[in-house]
Amino acid sequence: MPSLVNLIEEALKRINNGGVSIILIEQNVDLALSIGDHGYVIDEGYIMVSAPAAELREDDEIKKRYLSSESLQFELW
Repeated sequence: MPSLVNLIEEALKRINNGGVSIILIEQNVDLALSIGDHGYVIDEGYIMVSAPAAELREDDEIKKRYLSSESLQFELW
């Protein structure tokens, strides 16, 4: 991880540990789930899954269906 990302991660963790809630929208799933207590998987604007971060990290079906590079679809223009 680049050092700037590490600095941001540590700052977010300090803020969150201080009792401040954070809404984080992040493409780096590992980073987001390491910081957050709860996560949402949003697909095409709809909340598909809402669960504690630990549950999202451990659920193989969620990882396969929503969080893997195989599940991502891109359109090139």
